[in-house]
Amino acid sequence: MVSSRPTLGDRHWQPANRPSFIPDPYVRSSLTYRFHELILEGCGNKTLAIQGAVLQDIVATHMRTKIARRDENDTEESFQRLIRSYTKLISLVKAGNAAAAERHWRSHMEAAAEHLLKDDLKAKPVVDLFS
Repeated sequence: MVSSRPTLGDRHWQPANRPSFIPDPYVRSSLTYRFHELILEGCGNKTLAIQGAVLQDIVATHMRTKIARRDENDTEESFQRLIRSYTKLISLVKAGNAAAAERHWRSHMEAAAEHLLKDDLKAKPVVDLFS
């Protein structure tokens, strides 16, 4: 069966085909999750993809908590920076430059963690996210 879900290679994921915009935080969170899901699905490591799927509820709950706090840093500029980072990763993967893709993505994820885990969320136990 052919999947109708988008893949990393689909043209509509490429920012050149999209006008500049910033989606509402919940849409942005969904789009971000889908991008990461595509990476996990496309990496060829089924164990990693399954782990990502298992963690999805925890990540989604954390994101809802983060979004509810209305971060003033969630601007159009930060969204465009996010899209540029995704575009760079796709370009590196398509070029077969695994080492550069890994370096870039590690840096991206570290910066994302710094942003998402600031304030009291950094020390908050996972189980507390669900209360």
